[in-house]
Amino acid sequence: MVLLSPARSTKPADSLTYRGIAVTVRSAWANVSPATLTLPEATAVFDRPTGGRIVLELTEHAEVADYGALCAVLAEPRAAGVRIAVDHAGAGFASLKRVVSLRPDIIKIDLALTRGVDTDPARRALTGALVGFAAEQGAALVAEGVETAEELATLRALGVGFAQGYYLGRPAPIGQLLATEQSTKSSGLKARAPR
Repeated sequence: MVLLSPARSTKPADSLTYRGIAVTVRSAWANVSPATLTLPEATAVFDRPTGGRIVLELTEHAEVADYGALCAVLAEPRAAGVRIAVDHAGAGFASLKRVVSLRPDIIKIDLALTRGVDTDPARRALTGALVGFAAEQGAALVAEGVETAEELATLRALGVGFAQGYYLGRPAPIGQLLATEQSTKSSGLKARAPR
């Protein structure tokens, strides 16, 4: 994930060494379905404060029948400092209703909106609206599926704070990612997840 505008975090980070490479860990993300969260053992793991360093990314693959019940289930992890992300906002079951109902800390814009945002006025307008919504709610906004320099430039101009996609880098072993981060820094972007 790449930070598109300057920002500083006040949240702590742990340093560790992985295969001789110094790595700073700021947060851990876990993809989870809403149905999984309703299992008693799922939220029992959040019995101590997390300092905002754990993010539960809710997948879009399942419909939510009762948002009130899901919000109640998320109350305990949130009280422990767990942050909530809605994945693929604008696609599948990750509708705007999910974003409005859950009030996530992080909203990930689906690539269906990101793809062609530089040439499509409707995608640009909706992305701009999501930028305003996220700012009003105090949520970070991540554009998924960025594949061109033009998309990235448009997203940056619209005020999207974070981006991910093949244009910025493909999944890779940690050593390769750290080398990529060094070249990303020289381009003026920061490879960093929302905090």
